[in-house]
Amino acid sequence: MPKKKPQHLFERVTLLASASPERLELPVGTTVGECRMAVESKWGWPGGRLLFFGSDAALLWDDLHPLVGGSVIVGRSPWPVTVVLWLPEPTGHQVTPLACRSSRHKSWASRAMPFALCAVMPPADLAATGAAAANAPREIIGPLLEELVSQGLFSRVYHGTLAEDFRDLAEGEDLVVLVGSPTCVEVLEYLVGPPITDESPPASPPSRVKWVHSLFTGVDSINPLRLHGILGKRGIPFSNTRSVFAEMLAQHVLLSILYFNRQVPQLLANRRDRKWDRFASPSTTSMTMAVCGFGDIGQCCAIRARHGLGLKKVYGVRSGASRPSSGAESYIDEKTGAEVVFGNSAMDERVLPEADIVLAALPNTAETRSVFDDSRFSKFKPGALFINIGRGTTVDEAALQRHLESGHLRGAALDVFREEPLPPESPFWREDLLPSSKLFLTPHNADISLSMNEESVECFCRAARGFVLEGRMPDYLVNLARGY
Repeated sequence: MPKKKPQHLFERVTLLASASPERLELPVGTTVGECRMAVESKWGWPGGRLLFFGSDAALLWDDLHPLVGGSVIVGRSPWPVTVVLWLPEPTGHQVTPLACRSSRHKSWASRAMPFALCAVMPPADLAATGAAAANAPREIIGPLLEELVSQGLFSRVYHGTLAEDFRDLAEGEDLVVLVGSPTCVEVLEYLVGPPITDESPPASPPSRVKWVHSLFTGVDSINPLRLHGILGKRGIPFSNTRSVFAEMLAQHVLLSILYFNRQVPQLLANRRDRKWDRFASPSTTSMTMAVCGFGDIGQCCAIRARHGLGLKKVYGVRSGASRPSSGAESYIDEKTGAEVVFGNSAMDERVLPEADIVLAALPNTAETRSVFDDSRFSKFKPGALFINIGRGTTVDEAALQRHLESGHLRGAALDVFREEPLPPESPFWREDLLPSSKLFLTPHNADISLSMNEESVECFCRAARGFVLEGRMPDYLVNLARGY
């Protein structure tokens, strides 16, 4: 008769339940079965699911399966063996992960608890509600972050905006950092170390910070080159929430196209003058659009414009550095249906002379600054429409004004500017120079929605669950060396 396999032993087990302030410490040598019995005696065990996460999962399968039948879910985790005892809703208890150290992994002694979360943002952004949300657009961050703690994804949340706010971190905790303030660079340098340069020592000690996520779309306001030295050269992933803003930006692009194509300023003037003037408008079904900056946001805009407006053709323009290893000059993107080309030469020679609509969705980098200058606007198809939802630094505004006033460009829809807020003396405010029929101006709010706050944090929460429970990298990683 085969010898029965002994139950797996743990060095230490800590049980926590969000509905109860009590912690239950179990001694060295605790088995999985004893974990179950401890929960049953402390909080009741009505036959709920037992979830197990950890690289030791396969070794524990024989121990777990007899206890709960087939309701064992196995996943991976970047911290030591973690068991989650999850009680059904009727009990009112949601039990957080057990902090466990497997006796098979003595080297994991310093990783006995989950990650701690450092939220680098002003206190007002964590607690603001109601009307304050307009100026502190993350009013639901605080409660949602605490919910991640109650779910056991993080051991605790530290808040602050300055390095000194994070001087009392517990020893041995690995960290995830959530960025919601431009002061994050100083905090990250304190938590991680100074930027690595060519003169830095060849080896640096491992960092406690394992992942940084930004609630901003762009990184130009938080010094990407310095961040690259702090994070990128140490291999610490940095992600953002650009997926959250793509849909609103795409809707704004459609609004901008229809604003000019359906001649909204003329319609408003006719109403003001009580004038019944029926006039024809150009159809979008015969038009070609060029999307300069074909990342997540640009692709979303391409899909919505192509399908929503029935555009004849869409080009996607990417940087020359994005050219595939095959050396192909272009390809048809299956997701968007756009023909994708690479580099400024292809944009100038193939795309701009054909495009009726040119959409700029570019980041602020050394390569993109003033990329739309007088020379490039001269290559636009006469009567083209220019839309900028990327960064104002990509446009030579004086050159754009000249091409609008001359009539070479039919119109421009601008949501971003080189200087923000746009100063009162800017010619873009002057109706006599650039009437509303030529310029559709919005104050960098194309991406703002009533639900953006919740969506931004939920984006982080989804990424956190994947990173913490499965060791999966976030979807929207930023190349800090490139700045986007």
